[in-house]
Amino acid sequence: MQNLTSLTVAIPTYNKEHYIKRCIDSVLKQNMPIKIVVIDNQSTDNTWNIINSYGDEIIKIQNNTNVWMGWNWNKCIDNCSTELLMILHADDELMDGALQSYLDFFTSNPEVGLIHAGSIFINEDTHKEFIAVSDSQIIRKHWIDALNKIIGDANIICSSVIVPKRIYDEVWYFLVDSLSSDIEMWARIGKKYDIGYIMNNTVRVYVNDSSTWKSSLLGRNVDVILKDWDMLNNKMISYYHLSDQKQAKKYSNKAIIAWLLMIMMAAYSAKQYWKIAQSVYYIFFRYNALFNPIVWHKFISIIKRRFVS
Repeated sequence: MQNLTSLTVAIPTYNKEHYIKRCIDSVLKQNMPIKIVVIDNQSTDNTWNIINSYGDEIIKIQNNTNVWMGWNWNKCIDNCSTELLMILHADDELMDGALQSYLDFFTSNPEVGLIHAGSIFINEDTHKEFIAVSDSQIIRKHWIDALNKIIGDANIICSSVIVPKRIYDEVWYFLVDSLSSDIEMWARIGKKYDIGYIMNNTVRVYVNDSSTWKSSLLGRNVDVILKDWDMLNNKMISYYHLSDQKQAKKYSNKAIIAWLLMIMMAAYSAKQYWKIAQSVYYIFFRYNALFNPIVWHKFISIIKRRFVS
């Protein structure tokens, strides 16, 4: 099988003037030949001017109109002419030497269709940080093992993912009618290909008020968010054998409960207390977690942390 070495880091961005330079510089510091593509989604702040301050070391693209996130991710795929593609969020940054660890992993495991890694989450308001360990296994075999991991945990960080371009060409584009379509893409890949995990942290993920995941949780009604997740989960569950779909539904419900807890954290910081009440209702009644001690433990832990996101 072909040894994968050429890499594009694509950075989709919108109104990230305070973060885009940090992100681009972290890629330039990798000290290896990389194609860097920055795709601006018609920012209304100073983001585009900052991007243009860079010379020929990066490729600069600006959309004609503002499009949904999924469309921008798909433009990253369209503008990748290398063997590998990383889609790095504009408010995150790569750690020193991160990209070489992916190339080394692909050299040892050329059959994998996706590699993800551990991350360090940093709250830019409180300056608190924690390490997000995404897995305990180096290789998840395709189909059941990979799907259970992707759907049940729902914590594969997009900025830590690298996928061979040929895999994207095969499985096609991200869904454009969802704000969480990355997880469905990983499931689509995991159905057919093994997924790999780098135990070391490769990316710093910064949590701030403009974070896409946070603004999407705060800017939408809980019912609308759940409708989006239900659509994605129904697609992902269909990737299982019919005999395994009932168990898959349990995995997906576990992930939804975890994300509802995240809605609560984000809602508390924004003083959207009605959204907290909605989330509690769904957790303990719609998803039947009233007598689940694990959920109660997480729920109490969040209360102890005073919902610090």
